[in-house]
Amino acid sequence: MNWKATLEKEHEYIEQLLELLNQKTIEILHTQTIDFPFFQQALYFIGEYADKFHHQKEEEAVFDYLKEVSPQAKVLVEQGMYVEHQMARYYVKEIKKVLALEQCDHTKVKLIGLVQAYIDLLHRHIKKENHVAYPFAEKHLDNEQINRIFSSYKDTTIEKELLSFLNQ
Repeated sequence: MNWKATLEKEHEYIEQLLELLNQKTIEILHTQTIDFPFFQQALYFIGEYADKFHHQKEEEAVFDYLKEVSPQAKVLVEQGMYVEHQMARYYVKEIKKVLALEQCDHTKVKLIGLVQAYIDLLHRHIKKENHVAYPFAEKHLDNEQINRIFSSYKDTTIEKELLSFLNQ
């Protein structure tokens, strides 16, 4: 599988995780309780898989090179992709803070709002990458070089753990 297909496949797994997060926010509305073990595990996968495994590959193997292609590519990467990765990290940090608070209506509403904002951000971000950033990179970068860089990211243990979590 080439680099673009690999990243798009990872997006599919992330989208599945986002759907589980969405279901859990709806569950909070119906049950008035927060499934702390689920959120702790989901945050683990967001950090280890979506951020460290997936975003790190994008940044190091694609975006760092893409921003050198043209002024427009630099704007796309620095004011789009990187900023959105940072915004995702911010939401995760805030979700963790809310989960540490005492459970009350205020914290439940805050949690639902933050999770939904994170989901919305990631959905839009994934579409932008799949339909704008990756095709642009595919046209303007050395795909063989990117595939070589990708070969250094072999640890699929976290991906297997995520797939197990998604299929529970």
